[in-house]
Amino acid sequence: MQPDYVEPSQAARLRAMWLVGFAVLATSILQFLVAPSFFAFLNSLPICERFPWLQALLLGLMGVMALVGTWGVWLAHGILRSGQWPAPGAWVLRRTRIRRGVAAKLRAYGLLAVSGLSLSVPLLSWHFLGRADFLHVPPQCAPNYSLKRTAADGLR
Repeated sequence: MQPDYVEPSQAARLRAMWLVGFAVLATSILQFLVAPSFFAFLNSLPICERFPWLQALLLGLMGVMALVGTWGVWLAHGILRSGQWPAPGAWVLRRTRIRRGVAAKLRAYGLLAVSGLSLSVPLLSWHFLGRADFLHVPPQCAPNYSLKRTAADGLR
């Protein structure tokens, strides 16, 4: 039996190149322009005003990881449903051999495993950040915080 191949279309190649170019441009702008300015701004703030910015940054990163994991689960579902890798309609940059059967299932289950890890990291992060009280306003930054400390506060 002759192996089947997915041939790339010119439109798919063009879309993929645009996507890669946009990703490189966006990453470069974030890395070299936005990040240094953002962290210089954060360092200029007092600690109590810096804290909500750091919380939002961490929660945003956890959200991105959850989105990537969800996308991986969706992609693996498409591979398992169709029984082939790459899934029908997938963009390919070069001529790609279609894998069916065990090879496709192994790739889909591997993708599910990695996606599960990507989905579990935000959940575990949320748990441990909550246990470390990073998701709450620190007591010294609370509006009703008193500078008077009691003996009970010193024992903590």
